[in-house]
Amino acid sequence: MRKMTKLVKISGLLLTLCAGAAQAESAPRAAMSDYVWEVLPQEAYPYEAFTECYELDTDYNAAGESAYDLCMYDIAEARDNGLSKEWGLSETLAREKDTIFIKVPNRRLPLTFREHHSRYEDISTELRLQTYDAETQELVIREDLSESANAILVDLKTGLNQELIGVQPAFSPSRDYVATVSAYPGDTYINIANKQTSGYYDLESEDENSTDVIEAHIAYYNGEDAYKNPSSVKLEWVTDSSLLVDYYYTINYDDNAAYRVRFNYVKPEGSDEWQVVPIR
Repeated sequence: MRKMTKLVKISGLLLTLCAGAAQAESAPRAAMSDYVWEVLPQEAYPYEAFTECYELDTDYNAAGESAYDLCMYDIAEARDNGLSKEWGLSETLAREKDTIFIKVPNRRLPLTFREHHSRYEDISTELRLQTYDAETQELVIREDLSESANAILVDLKTGLNQELIGVQPAFSPSRDYVATVSAYPGDTYINIANKQTSGYYDLESEDENSTDVIEAHIAYYNGEDAYKNPSSVKLEWVTDSSLLVDYYYTINYDDNAAYRVRFNYVKPEGSDEWQVVPIR
């Protein structure tokens, strides 16, 4: 019964959205048949564990740590060391408190990635293991800041590591390109970088009209809410010169059904810039 009520609510709001769009005299708006709906996967989140931490004392001890900090460290250790074991990397990859240690063949000391916390500054970072590709032996660490997030790419064979702008790194078939998503309050960007001979990725440019194309296509579906952030973004490479980007928008914050707004990022042969093509 609860699911049925939710569907009726979504449909009713969608009708309202489409009706309002039809009355607009400027740009065309999507009809009800234009919307493609999908069910979003729900990410598991240890609410109970974090609730326990939030109830603890935040006063710092002589070591500069609070009971809250130590509780959060325990959760992070269990999560990341559990993933390390699942990936078969227990001898290579480990977390202790706020630091991730990675052993690589060509270094005497392990690579270290440490969170930044300060009682005197507003700036802080949180690290968590994200994904591991056993075939390429590349690890992704997510770094969350106050209003944004980045991905740290680590090659376990060489120790080469780079902080990419944005998260959700998706590699082209040849791995010559990587795309990421940058989300800020009120803005979402797609970044595409090209692999250099050094092994590092450098950002590439978009066509000067790309921003207008993106805003117009989103407004076609969202109407007055054209600038709201998507609930999620999906990246899928077709070829090394073609990337499908799907923005998913929900009607209500806690809905698990979302409608899709799709773009195709293409790089014409001989061009240094990516063009954005809206897809309906």
